Amino acid sequence: MDDICQVIKTQYPVNYTVLQNGGRPISLKLVDEVPENMRSAIQSVLNRFLLTFADSAELSAELRIEPCPDSKLPCLTLHCGDRCFYLPDGDPLLTLGWTLYALTQDLPFVNTPYPKKLLAVDYSAEQQSVAASLLATVEHWRNEPDIEALKELLQKVVSESAASLCKHAPLFSSRPITEEGWRLMQKSKGVFAKKREWELEKLSHVLFGHSSYMAELNVFCNGLSDRSDFEKLVSETVGTLAGELYLSFPMTNLNIRLSEVIRTWQDELKKTETDIKKEVKAELAAKMFLRIVNPGACFESIDLRCGRLAAAKIQGRILEEVQILLAKTLEQTLTAAQKGVWDWGKSLQSFCRITPSENRLPLGWDSFSSSSTVLPKSKSESWDSQMMQALKMNAGTSGRYIRTAWFCAPPLCELSEIDNNITYPVMMTGQPVVALMEDLLEVESCE
Repeated sequence: MDDICQVIKTQYPVNYTVLQNGGRPISLKLVDEVPENMRSAIQSVLNRFLLTFADSAELSAELRIEPCPDSKLPCLTLHCGDRCFYLPDGDPLLTLGWTLYALTQDLPFVNTPYPKKLLAVDYSAEQQSVAASLLATVEHWRNEPDIEALKELLQKVVSESAASLCKHAPLFSSRPITEEGWRLMQKSKGVFAKKREWELEKLSHVLFGHSSYMAELNVFCNGLSDRSDFEKLVSETVGTLAGELYLSFPMTNLNIRLSEVIRTWQDELKKTETDIKKEVKAELAAKMFLRIVNPGACFESIDLRCGRLAAAKIQGRILEEVQILLAKTLEQTLTAAQKGVWDWGKSLQSFCRITPSENRLPLGWDSFSSSSTVLPKSKSESWDSQMMQALKMNAGTSGRYIRTAWFCAPPLCELSEIDNNITYPVMMTGQPVVALMEDLLEVESCE
C-alpha cells in the first residue's frame, strides 16, 4: 500500500524557486566521497536557490559524507570555517540548500561554532489542507457505524431485491380451483343466484380444496435457491450493500454491528410472519354474505396479508444468504482496510500541522486496502491566518528538533505571527513556508 504522505507530495508537489535576494557569494567544494549520482541531485537543488557561487569567494564551504555523531551513520555534512552541519534526516539536499542560503545571508542561527544537526521541512498550503481533510476522513472511518442507519440500509436494499421475487409468490386466491368450486362460481353468476352466508375458511375449502396455502408458500420460499436468478440476485444485493458500506459506514466493529442488525431484523421478520398468520386465521373465521363468488374479491384482504407474509419470508430467505456472503466479502477487505486506516492516521498525524478539517474527502474505506492510491482532486488552497497560526503551534517540533528558523514568502510573514527573530521573508515563486529545524549534538568538536 502506498505511503499516504508520499501520495500527497506526489499529487500536490511543492514547486518554488528562491529568487536572488542579495547575500554573499560562496564557494562549495564536494569531496571525493560524495557519490557521483548524488552530485547531479545536489546541483539541481542548488539551481533552485539561485545562489552566487564563486571559486574565490571569501565564504567557502565543503560537503562531505561523515558519520553523524549520535547515530554513527554516514550522512551529508557541511563544513564552513569552524561551523559544522549534519544533514541526516528528511530530505538532506533540501536542508543543504536552505543551510547554504542561511550562510550566504549571514543569518545568526547558523553563525555559531558548535556543530548542529539540521532538518528543513517544506510546508505547503495545498498539502496541509489535503492532509487535514484526509485526517478527518480517517477519523470518520475509525468511528462505529450508526445502528439505525445500518438497519435502514439493509432493509432498503434487501426489500428492493425481494420485490422482484415477491411478484412470483403464490397468493391465497390464486391457487387452482376445484371442480366443486368451479361449479359454485358459475352458479353464483346466474340470474337467480341468491346471497348466501359463508365462513371464509369453509369457502376456501370449497374453492381450493384442503391444500395448505402455507405449505405452498413454504415450498416456493424453500425452492428459491434452485431458481437460476436467485444466486445472481443475492450476489447483486451483496455488491450493493458492500458498496454502500465502503462509501458511508465507519468500520470499527462493523461486522459485529452488522450481525446485530441482521439478527434483530430476522427476529422482526419472524414476528411479522407470526402476526400475519394470526390475522389470516382470524379473518378466515369471519362470515360474510356473498351472491357472486369471485376468489379475488372474496379474499382480497387475505391476499394483501399473504403478500406481506410472502415478502417477509422472501426477505428472510435472502437475508440468510446475504449474511453469509456479505461476511465473506467484507472479510476480504475489512482487516486490510483497518490496517490501512491505522497506517494513514499514524503518518498523517506527523505530517499534518494544521487543524484537521471537517471536510473529509469522498474516499470509501476500501481505498485503504487498495494497492495504489489516487486522491480526489481538491481545490487549490492558499495560506490564511488561521492555518498559519495552527502551523506555528503544531510545527514547532519534529521529533527532538526545535524550531530555529522559518522562511516565508513576504506575504506570509504578517500572517505567521511567529517571533520576528526567527522569521525570515524570502523572495520566492509560490507561497510555501519552510522551517529549518535544529537538534543540538552533544559533541565537543567536529573535524
